Amino acid sequence: MGLDLSMIKLSSAATQTPRQLGNHYYALAVAVLSYYSTTVSPYMASLTVFEVMGVVMGGFILIACIKALLEPWFIDAANINERTSRQFYTEVLLYVVAGAWITLFTIFILEFPISAGNKLVIGCLAFGTFAAIDIAILRERQTFNEAGYRVDSSRKTISITKKLFIAFCFIVSFTSIIMAMTVVNEVDYMVSNMETISSEHLWQNITVDILFVVGMVLLLSLQIIRSYSENLRLLFEMQISVLQKVEAGNLDVSVPIVTRDEFGEIANKTNKTIRSLKESREEERYLFESVNHMRNYNESILKSLNDGVITFDIDKEVVKSNQAAGRLLGSNISIVGKSSKRIFSRENRWIAKNIDKVIAEGVPVINLDCELILQGGKTTAVNLNTVPLLDLNDKLIGAMLVFEDITEEKRVRTTMSRYMSKEVVDQLLEGDGHKLGGSAYDVTVLFSDIRGFTGLSEELGARETVSMLNEYFSEMADIVSHHKGMLDKYIGDAIMAVFGAPFSSGSDADNAVNAAIHMMNKLKELNIARKKQKLHRIDIGIGLSSGEVVVGNIGSPKRMDFTVIGDTVNLASRLEGANKMYGSQILISESTKKGLMDKHLYREVDSVRVKGQNRPVAVYEVLDFHDEVSFPNMELTLQCHKNGMAAYKTLDWEKAIACFEAALKLTPNDGPSLLYLERCQYFLHTPPIDDWDGVWTMESK
Repeated sequence: MGLDLSMIKLSSAATQTPRQLGNHYYALAVAVLSYYSTTVSPYMASLTVFEVMGVVMGGFILIACIKALLEPWFIDAANINERTSRQFYTEVLLYVVAGAWITLFTIFILEFPISAGNKLVIGCLAFGTFAAIDIAILRERQTFNEAGYRVDSSRKTISITKKLFIAFCFIVSFTSIIMAMTVVNEVDYMVSNMETISSEHLWQNITVDILFVVGMVLLLSLQIIRSYSENLRLLFEMQISVLQKVEAGNLDVSVPIVTRDEFGEIANKTNKTIRSLKESREEERYLFESVNHMRNYNESILKSLNDGVITFDIDKEVVKSNQAAGRLLGSNISIVGKSSKRIFSRENRWIAKNIDKVIAEGVPVINLDCELILQGGKTTAVNLNTVPLLDLNDKLIGAMLVFEDITEEKRVRTTMSRYMSKEVVDQLLEGDGHKLGGSAYDVTVLFSDIRGFTGLSEELGARETVSMLNEYFSEMADIVSHHKGMLDKYIGDAIMAVFGAPFSSGSDADNAVNAAIHMMNKLKELNIARKKQKLHRIDIGIGLSSGEVVVGNIGSPKRMDFTVIGDTVNLASRLEGANKMYGSQILISESTKKGLMDKHLYREVDSVRVKGQNRPVAVYEVLDFHDEVSFPNMELTLQCHKNGMAAYKTLDWEKAIACFEAALKLTPNDGPSLLYLERCQYFLHTPPIDDWDGVWTMESK
């Protein structure tokens, strides 16, 4: 935003137009040049006063008409930066034209010699130059008030001293020329009229003429100086007006650079100073806003933190405290300004000692899983960090307490530890486990179920049933946790466990199979103990399957379970139930077998297509938990079963029957051999369809 120059009051001389001033000079020129012409030309002196003025006036009427036609389009319509120079050159040219017209008039109309007119041209040029300078100065002054007028401050500067020197040289030169012409004319006139004119009269005429010339030149010079002073006054007022606005606090102003002299330099430097002040103010405003924003930001952080934060100065008095700290301390009263020993007394005085140590030694103190005693004897479990506060120069200025409330975490950790290993609990709590949703994982799912539980519970009664389940579940849950599994849920008398979620161990299939084997071995010990107590025996079946499942929190925002879902879960459940059909204890899917890295004892049991799935799945029985008592002649029995399975797949029913009968002779209660013996006997009399693929379809879940 520039300076509004319309607010600067101009003098009366500054308010007239160049055209009006030019007309005034024309009138003055008629009078001055009329007298001047009679002093430099004896021929003009021979005319009457009115004749001389008529001749001179004719020339100036001519240029007044030319100027009236020329000025609107050549000067007024020109670029604002060119108007002053055009005004000057136009005025000089017009005065030369006036002198030329007068000369031509005297030569061709009055029939004077040529020498009588050339001096008039010089006189017009001299007077016109004075007038042109004054009018040009007025034109420049008026352009100052126009918003679009600016000079190129990068161009070479013309100093005021140089301007005045040029003007002085011009005045002296023209004055000398005119005085010389006057003296020459008087001397020439005296020589021509020596008989009638005395020397005293000559010198009197010369003195009068010189005084006239000098007086006129002096008056014109004073007028130019006065006019130029008006320009300087206006430039000063422009500077002062801007500085007053800057002093009032308005930095959106600038001084127009309208000259290429010292005032232009001052205006340019003033504008640079204003810009620097504006930039400084912007920096101060930005710094203030940044500091204020950072203060509000820090306040917001303290307010939104779940952790309690209390800061102390070097005198151990509270400077800041957020809402979480008040909540943890069980107090709504402001503690700002209170000492650490007053806040933390009695059972909590160890915190005040921490503050003393940090301020004395400048080293942090960390206390994990400690208790904060509240009013009324209530306790809160916290992790407490006591750290030193340093300024930008690393000078100690106080201490800060950061309370992390772990009461809920301890409760959750204790609860979750009942269902999964400590490692899984730690990793799960470190993650974002409180949101609904899930992710895909490759896991191994284990299902186990107590055989004949319905009849058993009816026989035992509610109390003994619950006692039996608690005893059984306690042992089995520990085994799952020991093998890095997660106890997903209890389903009545069934157990569902997941290996590989929410974090994979890299050997999840082996962990799951080893857990199943361990469960069967533990069940043997449990049944021995129950037998001694004359309690009912417990038999279980276990099914395992590996594959991709969705793991995550499933349910509603008010109640959710961290569990797994997918076809792998369904298949593990089907295999657990299939143990009843095959007379087995542990069945695993083909995908679980492929994931095993440890060496295990197993045999192929069947290729099945469970309900809800079209792809057949190979099923294997794990036998590592058996001994000679539970599975006598196991090696020979497994070989016979293997041979029988090979004959079964080639539809050689008679050979298969012979193999399975041999296996049953070795181990009469071998469930898979007994099942395949019945199938082969059925197919021997009722052969399957021609495109039979050997896959058994399980119709029930």
